[in-house]
Amino acid sequence: MKLNPVKYELKNYRPDFGTTTSSDTVTAPQIIEPELLNREHIGFVAQELKMVYPELVYTDGEGIMGINYTQLIPILVQAIQEQQEEIEELKNKLK
Repeated sequence: MKLNPVKYELKNYRPDFGTTTSSDTVTAPQIIEPELLNREHIGFVAQELKMVYPELVYTDGEGIMGINYTQLIPILVQAIQEQQEEIEELKNKLK
């Protein structure tokens, strides 16, 4: 409930964007594909997500923050599983 999805647009193409450290051992180049620019995306604000899940947020050498969305998947699956357990418990109480 603490996550706040937002809509945003990538507005600037910067081929010199730098590198992004996505883990302790891997550094990958940050590339913004031109077809991703000037269209609506849905995501999270890294500064807000960092307050809830700091392990999902990384900062590159230029201080630009990014989000590892792949690592968010297990958290979302766990939340769905917990909700399903609650639903099942409520169904059993109604029987």
